[in-house]
Amino acid sequence: MTNHMDGKLTVHQLRYVDVYTNAIRVHEDERNGVRESKICKVSVNGVSDFFAMRGLPDKERGSVRLDEIGRDRLKVKRGERLSFTFREACAFEALCWAAKTSQPGARIATWIAIWSGVFGIVGLGLGVWAIWIALHPCL
Repeated sequence: MTNHMDGKLTVHQLRYVDVYTNAIRVHEDERNGVRESKICKVSVNGVSDFFAMRGLPDKERGSVRLDEIGRDRLKVKRGERLSFTFREACAFEALCWAAKTSQPGARIATWIAIWSGVFGIVGLGLGVWAIWIALHPCL
């Protein structure tokens, strides 16, 4: 049984089905109120990055599961016991996470949404400009 009362979590390998998903798995009692499926900012030893939060069963309390890419981004190694902090990401941070995630479906959908927003704003600007020209033909 791991001592999880010291506030530190032991780093473990993420299960194969979660590899390359930009996910982190932590028991719900140890993630500062960040709900499962939310994008969160994870900080450890002065290094931070964003991950999709997933849960762990009770028997894995005191653990944090990350794939190799996530461990490299946070500069942690398997078996280390470290103090992690978790904070839910704001909408802009979640959008940035989705734009660079290693999940192709989410990344492509996000870029389609970003470009749709850009083209929508350009279209709105052109529409306002056309109305202004129609109302002020002498200028």
